[in-house]
Amino acid sequence: MQPIESTFSVPPFPAFPSVSRYVPLGSVQETLNRVCRSIDAREGVALVLGPPGTGKSLTCGLLADRYRESHDVVVLGDTPIKDSMAFQRHLLHRLGVNFEGTDASDLHLALIDRVCDTDSPQGGLLILVDEAQSLCTEVIEAIRMATNSMREGQPRVFAVLCGKVTLEDTRVSTAMEAVSHRVSTR
Repeated sequence: MQPIESTFSVPPFPAFPSVSRYVPLGSVQETLNRVCRSIDAREGVALVLGPPGTGKSLTCGLLADRYRESHDVVVLGDTPIKDSMAFQRHLLHRLGVNFEGTDASDLHLALIDRVCDTDSPQGGLLILVDEAQSLCTEVIEAIRMATNSMREGQPRVFAVLCGKVTLEDTRVSTAMEAVSHRVSTR
């Protein structure tokens, strides 16, 4: 009997996002360039919108790979996030912060302490959200609030929201006016 590793081969064009097989061409590369310029310019929020199969998840993977050395990178989208407290707990958990015993009202402060700490990566925190259209307005607002974190006059948190075109409908609603003003790249 052969081990599964030797019998499994990834096709040249897999049905899942494969960063290792990415070829820098077309709309995904253009999107990647625009979003990277936004992150490098220390702008708040970037949106990546498109129908299924257009490379949104691949873009998240490529961004995570590119910024892993200079930023704390947190990729969300694999589990539902129902409210702002759940969002903050997810971030703190992924950043390795022990928030056990922290009052729910202090979760945001714990996040600010972590991202503004002088021991945190120079680039700050990059939040990548795949399937962002599934987020409620409260969580999207919590992401915007996180991008307000500053140290020595420099922003410390950046976010890229990747989702279906329905995310645009949520963004332009009156409840999301503050988020709309923070979006730098779309």
